[in-house]
Amino acid sequence: MDTLVSKYAALNWSGVVFAGNHKEIQYKRAFGYADREQQRPVQLNTPFKTESVGKMFTAVRIMQLISEGKLNLNKTVAELLPDWSIPNADKIQIKHMLNHTSGLSSPWEHPEFEFGKVYSKAALKKIIETAHIAFDTPGKRRYYSNSAYILLEEIIVKLDQQSFESSIREHIFNAAGMTQTRFLNDSILPANGALPYYQISTNKFVKDDTRYGDGKASGAGGWMSTAEDLYLFAKAYLNEILLPADWMKVQITNDHTLADSIPDARFGLHVLRATPKNSFVIGHNGGGKGFSVDVYFDFYTKNIVVYCSNLYGVGYALTTKAFHVLNNQKYPEPTPPSRVKLADWLLANPGTDSISNTVFQQLDINDANDYLFFNVFDNLTLANEHRAAEKVMKICREKYPVHVYSWVKSGENALALNNTEAAKNYFSKAYALAEEQKDEEAKKMLKGKF
Repeated sequence: MDTLVSKYAALNWSGVVFAGNHKEIQYKRAFGYADREQQRPVQLNTPFKTESVGKMFTAVRIMQLISEGKLNLNKTVAELLPDWSIPNADKIQIKHMLNHTSGLSSPWEHPEFEFGKVYSKAALKKIIETAHIAFDTPGKRRYYSNSAYILLEEIIVKLDQQSFESSIREHIFNAAGMTQTRFLNDSILPANGALPYYQISTNKFVKDDTRYGDGKASGAGGWMSTAEDLYLFAKAYLNEILLPADWMKVQITNDHTLADSIPDARFGLHVLRATPKNSFVIGHNGGGKGFSVDVYFDFYTKNIVVYCSNLYGVGYALTTKAFHVLNNQKYPEPTPPSRVKLADWLLANPGTDSISNTVFQQLDINDANDYLFFNVFDNLTLANEHRAAEKVMKICREKYPVHVYSWVKSGENALALNNTEAAKNYFSKAYALAEEQKDEEAKKMLKGKF
């Protein structure tokens, strides 16, 4: 295991790894920097913001309430929260919210949502009630929804007759022996916490300076925790301390009915792919604003891997390979993410005007798609590398000429380079495409650009 982790440390990754099984921790290591500017190292007890990992806590408490006979999977939002004006409230059931098939979106998808703003309960309720829905028939397909988990939080508060924090602490954290998990309760991270970063290239990092409003966690996640505490959660789950075995099986099989359209979604859990043979690895990742946190466990072998990192977008890679090590199986050699390899090449070749397919082959990049290009573009602009970002968008426009946001991002970058004429041309092209595609949201946004 140490050989594997050392390979990721050599890629300038950072974080804490705990690995073992439902009986004992067999390996633990902290590596890299919690604060890169001050060169403060990560410690085994360094707290991380865990983002969506907290959805597991919410889901397990909901399953506990169901196992206690206080709730059932088919109860609707209309029945449980009659004062909420949610679209399709009479059709959206607990099971739909648990596995992201409700059709609801997330608060920050609302055009009026502001990151870092402290929202009252009433104001957040209005945002969720008026946010767009992804589809109209609950259960039809999967669309990741943070709003659904905030509704589950409200249901927990109503049924438990106590605050959400108190309920989760009593029924999840105390039961699992988790003493280092808490609300942030501040707009900034604690002095001993890991600071969040984006890895732009092998040696270039940008710190995320997001402020966190009031810092409170929600049903959708956002808890501060340590790798050890998260390991204790997984251990307690596998040892049937949090849920009886029969209800665990209901949770990991979506009540014994798995839809082909949502193969990786369980009730509050995610199935990890690229794992060893004869394994069934489930858990959750939390990622966003400079953090990536993996908490996964094998339902068959009872192995557990927790990886907390203060780098955005590094989830799954180390974790899946760690399960191979625990199963005494070979794993693919660790390599930098494609976004880092492409950024390295662009920054090392400032005189080039384009990127050929040969370059992608040489860099062993097999996922040269719009998502990769946008990801690299966003990272480069964070680092004020606008010339390199310009080249990324050039190839994106060539490969995806009808993609509205290829032209939007090109326009934004042209503005950063003080090329207003080019920006105007890019935005005009984007608007024409948005009209052709009847994309009203893009048109509204582009009017603001003009």
